[in-house]
Amino acid sequence: MKIRKLTTVLFIAIAVFFLCSCGGGSIREPNNSIDEANQVELDKAYNMKIDEKGDVDWYSVELPSQGYLKVLAKNIPEEIVPEGAIAIYKEWQGDKGEYMKSWTKLPFAVAIHEKGTYHVAVIDNYNDNMSKEPFEIKFSFVDEFDDFELNNKPEDAKGVTLGKENKSAIYPVGDNDWFKVNTEEQGYLTVKARNVPEALELETRYVKYDEYNPDKVEVIRKYGKLPYSVAVPEPGEYFFHILDNYNDKASEQLFDWKIEFTPEMDMAEPNNDLKNAKELKEQDTLKMAIFPKGDVDVYKVAASRAGTLVLKAKDYEKIVPEVRLYMKDTTGKEKLKSVGSWEKLPAQLEIPDTQNEYFVKFIDNYNDAESPKIFTVKAELK
Repeated sequence: MKIRKLTTVLFIAIAVFFLCSCGGGSIREPNNSIDEANQVELDKAYNMKIDEKGDVDWYSVELPSQGYLKVLAKNIPEEIVPEGAIAIYKEWQGDKGEYMKSWTKLPFAVAIHEKGTYHVAVIDNYNDNMSKEPFEIKFSFVDEFDDFELNNKPEDAKGVTLGKENKSAIYPVGDNDWFKVNTEEQGYLTVKARNVPEALELETRYVKYDEYNPDKVEVIRKYGKLPYSVAVPEPGEYFFHILDNYNDKASEQLFDWKIEFTPEMDMAEPNNDLKNAKELKEQDTLKMAIFPKGDVDVYKVAASRAGTLVLKAKDYEKIVPEVRLYMKDTTGKEKLKSVGSWEKLPAQLEIPDTQNEYFVKFIDNYNDAESPKIFTVKAELK
């Protein structure tokens, strides 16, 4: 009789333990290594603790397809700051875990490229604290909603059509969406966006990409806030990527964007540097545009005598044109040395001699405005 009662009590104890461990959201210990990871279900809450300083808790979860894994937490004790990392189990590796996302404060999301088993490790951020009370952790999955993914690297850039509207999302934090487009002539590319989530401040950068070069990426225009343009001096394939400006925000909401092409309107382009400078005669009329933002137009003064170069402008819009006189370096270096200061048009520039080579730069006064509209500059040496 005693044996039967003892057996019954033992059975009940085992049943209760099983229910608490498997069905009640508790975590089985030990789970301090990837080999001991607790298998968890999506969208089910589990209670966990950082039992001691340096404690690591591992979990494994089955994900059905490409998409996003969210690691969520609530009721976190004040004494800890939990962080998580994502790894793929590699049985034959020394540490058996290949990390695909480094330690990140909870909650966070990570892009999943394919279906499979993924492992999550959770720690206190500096491994110097433990939690007296348990907190709740949950793993959720969102199917892929950005049709352009995977496109987080230049080699995975997706081709797009000029002028066609597209939809993308910057998700999760750190997402970087790469695209490529072809042009058939010299001109300008402009990336524009609308219906952008408030959390995001979108930027883009333009590059040339050649997988056969040691330096595969050649930057042709640095990061700038949308809408943002770049001059393309010749037909070809150009790459660009869209991202949040500080890579610290994300949104699951799709936004609309497109890339447009504007044919070259300034026939003196390219003339942004000493090498490509165009000639400015003693009596001349120039047609130019300051486009895109930051555009610099360089002209070489063809003067047969010293004198005052008078420059006047008309028909410009949205910009404040300024000019500055430069002299070519006399030590043999291919660079320009400024002579005088920036002056708004109309301006008078003193050409002191004919022994040296002189150049004039045209810009918008603060390099923060642009206009594709052609304006006229009249030049006269007096």
